[in-house]
Amino acid sequence: MSSFPLIAIHTYDSIIAWDADKPIQTCQLLSDARHLADQLPDKQYAINLCSNRYHFLVSFCAILIRKQTNILPPNKLRDAINNLIPQSPDTYYITDDKDLEIEQERILFKNSNTPNAPLSFEIPTLSSEHLCVINYTSGSTGVPKKHYKTWNSLVSTALRTHQSFNTYRQIAPVTLVATVPAQHMFGLETSIMLPIQQGYAMHTGTPFFPEAIRKSIDNCPAKCALITTPLHLQSCLETETPFQSVEFILSATAPLSISLAKKAESYYNTSTFEIYGCTEAGTIATRQTTRNHLWKLLDGITLTSHNGVNQLECDCYQSVVPLPDRVIAKESGYLELLGRNESMINIGGKRASFEELNLILTDIEGIRDGAFFMPDEHDGKMSRLTAFVVTDNLKQNEIIRILRKKIDPLFLPRPLYIVDSLPRSETGKLPKQALNQFYRELNQDNVMQTVREGTYKNSIKIPPDHPSLDGHFPNNPLYPGVVILTYVISALSVEIKEEIDIKQVPNVKFLKPLHPGDELNMEYHVTGNRAKFSGFSNEEKVLTGQLIFSTE
Repeated sequence: MSSFPLIAIHTYDSIIAWDADKPIQTCQLLSDARHLADQLPDKQYAINLCSNRYHFLVSFCAILIRKQTNILPPNKLRDAINNLIPQSPDTYYITDDKDLEIEQERILFKNSNTPNAPLSFEIPTLSSEHLCVINYTSGSTGVPKKHYKTWNSLVSTALRTHQSFNTYRQIAPVTLVATVPAQHMFGLETSIMLPIQQGYAMHTGTPFFPEAIRKSIDNCPAKCALITTPLHLQSCLETETPFQSVEFILSATAPLSISLAKKAESYYNTSTFEIYGCTEAGTIATRQTTRNHLWKLLDGITLTSHNGVNQLECDCYQSVVPLPDRVIAKESGYLELLGRNESMINIGGKRASFEELNLILTDIEGIRDGAFFMPDEHDGKMSRLTAFVVTDNLKQNEIIRILRKKIDPLFLPRPLYIVDSLPRSETGKLPKQALNQFYRELNQDNVMQTVREGTYKNSIKIPPDHPSLDGHFPNNPLYPGVVILTYVISALSVEIKEEIDIKQVPNVKFLKPLHPGDELNMEYHVTGNRAKFSGFSNEEKVLTGQLIFSTE
């Protein structure tokens, strides 16, 4: 039986991770993993819930050193984990969150690196057939389902993915900054397997908001690539968040529109690639979106059809893998993606896919996010196709008018809701259960509340003896950002004559310091339950940002 090393390419002192600007060498990883492995219980399955990516990697390796299996749930919600993974005497979980508790034996990851790396550089090997991972689908089309990954499948996919990048341009291994959790299949195959098998390095964080993404990239001394989703990428572009050059951007979890890919390549002066995959098989194909709408299968993967069902074959799969998506095979190993089988809708004898409709919707200028949705039937009543839209300036009738020119009238949404945000998971997915709940709440008028739209201006003067100034800073007093933001929110509440409850602050930038005695002149642009604001002092812009809120 063949075997593969736990870590390949890297040398004893090569850098395998960056914790901000602090490098972590491969020998340290091995030392930490062996140290943790000695503390793990003698059980078969370990639910790996570590949030810090290096903590996850150490745990991942330690579990494999003990010849155990990593279980990766679709999220970290306590009830969801307990429902999916029943309590078992052969299962435990490991976490770096001291407040997380589920119905299993717990191992709390403590950030205490072993003081000295081992003198030898003996790398453990694993049988190619060892069951390394049990992971779950996201639940976007129903109840999450589990799938199994051997060491052979993970190692082979990492090699073939790296090779596929080099068919577009020569890419040397760089540091990967990922916005997706390591527990997600996309995050696992890129931010974990590429570092330990193909010589890349990883950034230890999982930045979510644009400013956090910028800091992660800018503060890393090494060359970086961004592993992300269309949702995160769109947020970075909308907020015009700059960051130092990235070698490339790699996107997955949902198709990336050509227009968004072009904007990203232009704004960040880089190349944008996509991965097409599924939990069942992992990475299947790649493409450079701005150059080809077709996907190129990874070397060694073939697409076949049996009784009308598409399926994948590869020497790293334990068996033939049914493909959950509708695709059309093209010449030379290319394929065209049409959408998920479960996402097809049939209205009046005509068919369309949610993926196709969502791409058309979100490609409309002025729409920040959006999704079509078919609610579950209630009391035997037929559901109607619905759409949720996040926009700063478009009205429902304007969106419908644009859609009439782009889609069949049968698929026009009735109703269409303008909302503050969609209930996306941290990977950008929209679980079906979450959408059903979201739809029910909208119908009950518990979410949307109308506020007065328009432009408002006022002046704010924070007391010069505000108590926060005592320690911020003794010799150079400046108002802290959180204090300024509190006054900005309060002033907006006064202007719209309603109490507001802040739901989210997508971004805020403090461009200049505000000193005691300075007057802050504010301008708010309110649309729906969203407010964009700018603040000026001494004729200079000192802050900008956005607020998402509801009214009481």
